[in-house]
Amino acid sequence: MLQAIGARLAATTRANDRIARLGGDEFVVLTSDVDADVAVSVAERLLAAIAEPLALDGSHLVLRASAGVALRAGPLVDGRVAPVDLGSLLQGADLALYRSKANGRGRVSLYDVALRDESRRHLVIQQALRSAIHDDGLRLVYQPIVDLPTGLVRRMEALVRFDHPEFGPVPPDEFILIAERAGLIRDLDDWVLGAAASQIARWSAARPHLSCRVGVNLSSTDLRDPTYVARALGIIERAGCRPDQLTVELTESVLADRIVIETIRRLAACGIGAAIDDFGAGYSSLNLLRQLRVRTLKLDRVFVADVASDPATRTIVSTVVELAHALGQGVVAEGIETVEQLRVLREIGCFGGQGYLLGRPMDATAMDAIIGRPLVDWAMLTAAP
Repeated sequence: MLQAIGARLAATTRANDRIARLGGDEFVVLTSDVDADVAVSVAERLLAAIAEPLALDGSHLVLRASAGVALRAGPLVDGRVAPVDLGSLLQGADLALYRSKANGRGRVSLYDVALRDESRRHLVIQQALRSAIHDDGLRLVYQPIVDLPTGLVRRMEALVRFDHPEFGPVPPDEFILIAERAGLIRDLDDWVLGAAASQIARWSAARPHLSCRVGVNLSSTDLRDPTYVARALGIIERAGCRPDQLTVELTESVLADRIVIETIRRLAACGIGAAIDDFGAGYSSLNLLRQLRVRTLKLDRVFVADVASDPATRTIVSTVVELAHALGQGVVAEGIETVEQLRVLREIGCFGGQGYLLGRPMDATAMDAIIGRPLVDWAMLTAAP
């Protein structure tokens, strides 16, 4: 497939253009005597060539690619065009490529002044994030997961937060992407797991009979690392927490990977449960549900939003709940924001709920005050209309 793509790129460019494969599935095309409009047009032609159906081993594949464009004459700086060396040229194209991916993939983005300023911000955040991971400069907040039949809070999701001294609170979507691109995601994930496990140990020591479970989000990088299970168990043991008090949350987009499935099975064998986050928004597979035996399905908020107003959505949610129960799995509905949504989900038989109606993310002290107790306004929320 990579050879075929290379041949298509060669056939779509000029004889004096240079084409190289950087690694993995990334290619670079170096061309000359073009302005921004022509460069973008060239990139669009390359994407169109890649998108043509490809016959391979008796199958026809339809591939999609994204592109980033950078010019040797860089963005304007104080009214002047800034010169760009080759390394910066490649970096600019790479940043533009990430913008294309972030904006929905399958498109072309041009490195410009706004992207240059964004890349500088990312570099500053990356340096501060690296220090924060190693110096405990991050913090966790916890969003309650409520048992819908009773209103009790016995589970929660741990969410990492990063406050930059200059920029203030940095959105998780931004600093997690920066961590992935900078090779910091493993250290970030380990910090989150260790901090969550240590907090569970403190809660358990203060109230030995307390029953609670915390979910932590896990990157696909860790799930594909054959050493992760041993590493995670070491972190949990040092924190003084039991493995069965933790659940790893992963998106269904990573579940087609055989290595990921094996990692989840090994975690389960050690007592660490798994939850499929945003279930229904990606590439759900009933066969995968049978193979994985995950502890929980977290129903994506796109279904919860319409469950009280759209009969078809209610039928889908009800079917998912029945299927999960038949497989011995629980369902947590994400994004509950109205009393009507809560009532319908209770009627359907959904056993867990999460959302702003039931509780926003809070610090450990506030969370401690509600663990093991029903929500104070539960009777009002569930009263018959």
